[in-house]
Amino acid sequence: MFKFVAICLSLLVAVQALSLAKFATTEDVQDLARWAAPKMAPYTQIQGQYTVLTVRNLQVKNNNYRFTLDLLVQDLDYKYLFRSCDLSINYQSSTNAKEIVGTPKCGPHPNYQ
Repeated sequence: MFKFVAICLSLLVAVQALSLAKFATTEDVQDLARWAAPKMAPYTQIQGQYTVLTVRNLQVKNNNYRFTLDLLVQDLDYKYLFRSCDLSINYQSSTNAKEIVGTPKCGPHPNYQ
């Protein structure tokens, strides 16, 4: 009986390790956020310098990364604005190919104006 339980636990741990391998690393998500930040200008309608504050609501399915990107934007008049964008990115890690899927939805940050 003990051997059976030990084998089941070992299989459970192995399956969980394999399923975790499918998830993105924090570094992958940070790289995608930094890559996407300056590309949000057409959707925020603000020209300037974009800095990533946080990534929220991350969902990863296959090669599609969907998340909310919180940004600090310094506009051309040196004003600072907070913006949030919901977007989806298709990322092929083997070729490092990245593509924004659909139209990001951007607006004022919900906590900061």
